[in-house]
Amino acid sequence: MWNKNTGKIVAITLLVAALLVLSIIGIKSLLPDRGNIKAGVYPRTISNTDSIYFSDSSDFAQKRRWVFSDGFVSLNASGYHKFPSAGIYTAVLTINNKHTDTFQILVNQSTSAFTIQDSLLSIEGSQLVNVGEKNFFRIKGMTNTKLFTWTFGDGEEQITVKPEVQHTYTVPGKYTISLEVDNHNYPVTHQIEVLPSYENTMDSLAALPNIYREYENDFRINLQKIANHPNAAEFATIFNYLKNKYLCGRDKTVSVNVNSKINDFTTYCRGLQYDKGIMIQKVTLSASDNKSTCFDRIEVIQEKKTAP
Repeated sequence: MWNKNTGKIVAITLLVAALLVLSIIGIKSLLPDRGNIKAGVYPRTISNTDSIYFSDSSDFAQKRRWVFSDGFVSLNASGYHKFPSAGIYTAVLTINNKHTDTFQILVNQSTSAFTIQDSLLSIEGSQLVNVGEKNFFRIKGMTNTKLFTWTFGDGEEQITVKPEVQHTYTVPGKYTISLEVDNHNYPVTHQIEVLPSYENTMDSLAALPNIYREYENDFRINLQKIANHPNAAEFATIFNYLKNKYLCGRDKTVSVNVNSKINDFTTYCRGLQYDKGIMIQKVTLSASDNKSTCFDRIEVIQEKKTAP
């Protein structure tokens, strides 16, 4: 039977039920879920030379863990990351070890002609040539350039559309070949030494024995002057002449082999100055570095005249 008390009970019951529903809805709205995550990755499409920026500003986050599919991991709320190569990558954000969000990033190959390949370019060609020879040089490495500017260190320059060039040197010396390409930041260089022409080299080699004989005869004559007991000033003049002209200013580091007895040049000359009756019969000069006027070994054949 319906009465006032029954109506009150029903009203109170409905009110309690409504409050309970509202309470449940309110509490649920306060609980964090995937829809409450405030995170992002920017931009989502990049080239392999660029970096992405990742960030999370979720209010309820106490712990964060960013895991990228290339192996990179970050525990920071935000940061930058560069992928190693082109491809499709994912970034997974985990908050408080429970809530996750996933982002996909497309990394395109850069259209720039040069990246790491810059350091791989080099010039192929001989490093030792002769005057008058035709020499060929080409670029080694990956490049899609269409214009090559070559300089050869001798005042000559060529511009080619192919990665190769031919050049002939006319003067001996050491040169630096430089190559500039239209999409490369720095010139590529190549060192080369140019020797005299083959014919001139052979003529020089043929003339060496005569030149050496002149040197050795001059050396012998001046050693004999020392053996003839000059005064101190004359000795110094002769000694310095031999040291500077034939020994490149060295004396104690130059060995003198006298009748199979070895001494340094200074000691030998001092003894020769005071020894008596010495006749210098033959001098042989040699250099370990093959420099014709910078000798470091001297062989002397001499004899001592006996008094009658």
